Amino acid sequence: MSAAAAPRAGHGSDILLDVAGLAAGYGGMPVLHDLALEVARGEIIAVVGSNAAGKTTMLRALSRVIPCSGTIRFQGREIQALSANEVFRLGMVQVPEGRQLFDRMTVHDNLLIGASRRNDRSDVLVTVSSDTFTGSSGATKTASSCNTSAVA
Repeated sequence: MSAAAAPRAGHGSDILLDVAGLAAGYGGMPVLHDLALEVARGEIIAVVGSNAAGKTTMLRALSRVIPCSGTIRFQGREIQALSANEVFRLGMVQVPEGRQLFDRMTVHDNLLIGASRRNDRSDVLVTVSSDTFTGSSGATKTASSCNTSAVA
């Protein structure tokens, strides 16, 4: 995956994530080349690509799960030298795709586990429709029976 994005006008200090020259891969196999990305505070983006295009590699590099080169700034702080745990403590979290959850626990309990190391834990469970946690019968949903379990 190779991309270059020019900074967007009007965002300035509202940039939450700023990536420049990101390169990463596995062993001797490069996957990302000179990736640039800017995400403003409150902005929602989608990364779309075919299988093996580098989407997961990008997420793993940004969350510091795999080594990379380039510049990664999160909330104005350079994070490429930090460990995955340190980046997590800053608030950058990778939510796995699919249903890699505790499937016997409720959706609510999965969200609490995900927020367990956050200082603002009470803010994580914002007002969510009661349908998210209970089915039409009123029974509490388990994560294995619910598609909606990731909250940003």
